Amino acid sequence: MIFKKNIAIILFILLNISNIKAEYLDSIIKVDSMLSKKFKIGSIILSGNKVTKDFIILREMETKENDSTTVEILKEDYSNIQNLGLFNKVELVPIPDINRKQLNLLIDVEESFYILPIPQGGLKEGNIKKFWGGINFLWRNFRGRNETLQANFGIWYEPFVSVGYFIPWIGEKARFFGGIKFNFNKSIKKDLNQLGSEYILKTSAEDYKVFSYSGEIIIGKFLSKYFNISLGYTYYYIYVPDVKQGRSESADGRDKYSKISANISYDKRNNTNYTTHGTSFNFQISKYGFFNEIVNFSRVELNFKKFIPVRIKDDYFISYAFWMRGVSNFGGSVPHYKREVYGYDVYVRGWKDFIFEGDNSLGYFSEIRIPIITPFYVKGKDHIIIKRLPILKNLSYQYGLYIAPFFDIAGIFFRNQSLKDVNFQNGYGIGFNFILPFNSVFRIDVALNKDIKLFQSRFSFNLEAAF
Repeated sequence: MIFKKNIAIILFILLNISNIKAEYLDSIIKVDSMLSKKFKIGSIILSGNKVTKDFIILREMETKENDSTTVEILKEDYSNIQNLGLFNKVELVPIPDINRKQLNLLIDVEESFYILPIPQGGLKEGNIKKFWGGINFLWRNFRGRNETLQANFGIWYEPFVSVGYFIPWIGEKARFFGGIKFNFNKSIKKDLNQLGSEYILKTSAEDYKVFSYSGEIIIGKFLSKYFNISLGYTYYYIYVPDVKQGRSESADGRDKYSKISANISYDKRNNTNYTTHGTSFNFQISKYGFFNEIVNFSRVELNFKKFIPVRIKDDYFISYAFWMRGVSNFGGSVPHYKREVYGYDVYVRGWKDFIFEGDNSLGYFSEIRIPIITPFYVKGKDHIIIKRLPILKNLSYQYGLYIAPFFDIAGIFFRNQSLKDVNFQNGYGIGFNFILPFNSVFRIDVALNKDIKLFQSRFSFNLEAAF
């Protein structure tokens, strides 16, 4: 039975305890030995979810009412609720029931804004001349069921527009998911047809424009809490106005073709925005072009991410994080705008000013995430800047700082190349990762690379985690 929310709030204030830690309960009941093994949960009490339906939270939990659980399971439940992306703050509060020798569980959440235009912008590739800005109109948690409606656009450098709908859970026990999306974007590509497997400075290559229109639909199913499979279909219309050999497959610069893809994914991370513990795996195979369409090739992509926590003392952990990535294209020729490229969204740190291009790629990206300021929350009413602002003062704001020494190595190559002939590039340095409110990360990297006899430093910043 789920208690009324006003009762939950009263209990929360009276007990004044938070997080899943045994020390908060020591003064009430001896639970150290109980929490080291399975223990019984009586009632689960939900508080703070004014928009979100109760079942959206409860279905993320392995812990059920009147059933046994463990501290480790509760930690996973906490991560699953947090990774919904619906809440600024999540607290799991154990409430002792001495007479029944069990614990009741209060889940207190603080809901974020769900209907809002979010200003967005940035410097593409860290270049002040490549500024873009726009608005991301989001209706998250549509109908209180974690569905998302989106209308997103950007202007100036590489303008884009996209509209879409996504539902992460269809059915009750079956748990299908699906979405539909329409996109337009204008991108600036570098003409590297003569590059081979070598690298080149971005400023040394000729620019050309690519206009891309696409419609996409996806349907999938969760086979377990963390493992899912999906199928997707996309139709592309690509227009390259400045036609030159290799820039498009059609002679007039207009490529029209379909793509069908199959995807296998496993994701068990403690926080998808900035992970310090967990594993994610994704394998996708795609076929571009059918029935004599001008584009006709296949692609296989594998991504594996691992985050290994190392206890230093008590509750202080550092984390070794790595990302292994591999892409292979085969079959017909790959249009230039669909080739594998390092230097844009994916790049070797220390080589951000350079471009590598080819049919296939292998990469290993790693870092050690060391907390300097362990993430913490500040209530809006106590926030030096926000406490006088209406509405905003009622929210909580998360802050933290990690230092992250890193090492990356990756290579791009063409089909006719042997791996032993691939020129793998590496970069290393140190990053400063600032944990910011609303599940965002601001990252500054100071990176080095070694090119024969020359060390070159590269300073860059991004409004997201490296991986």
